[in-house]
Amino acid sequence: MEIEKNKRIIIIITILGIIGLISWLVLSFVFIKTTVSPVPSDSLITIDGGKGNTGTTTKYLLVGNHTIKGTKSGYGDGIKNISVSYGHNNFTITLTSLKQKFIDALPYNTDKWSAYYSADIDSITVIINSEPYEENKAEATNWLKSLGVDLNRDIVIFGAVAGVGPETTGP
Repeated sequence: MEIEKNKRIIIIITILGIIGLISWLVLSFVFIKTTVSPVPSDSLITIDGGKGNTGTTTKYLLVGNHTIKGTKSGYGDGIKNISVSYGHNNFTITLTSLKQKFIDALPYNTDKWSAYYSADIDSITVIINSEPYEENKAEATNWLKSLGVDLNRDIVIFGAVAGVGPETTGP
């Protein structure tokens, strides 16, 4: 009787071990350890709209297609569609600096105003070329804002060609 009981226990343990091994094998083919590395490295990363993590993120993902998103203040969101499979499970997402977006757009010239970037002092200079000064300054300001320039964060210097703009008095 005791031998029969021990045989049953051994058979049950063996069956559970086999089931566990099969489950592990199946899951290891379905879920892949996946790493997403953002640039810059302290960006917030979300995968398929889930909870975000800052910096390099490692999760077990189902084999197949996923969407990763990187966000960081001062940068445009990075969105990338990825396909996770064996041997293809490390991804990088690069965010573009909003500042780089407007730097790439400069210099910019119109009849009304011109804008230039100076790397030496990390600033934008806007020169108003014609009247009406305030209207043209507002147009230039709106254009810069559309590129992500933040007048509270970025250095923007306004000036005008001779004879244009507010009257100034000498010393």
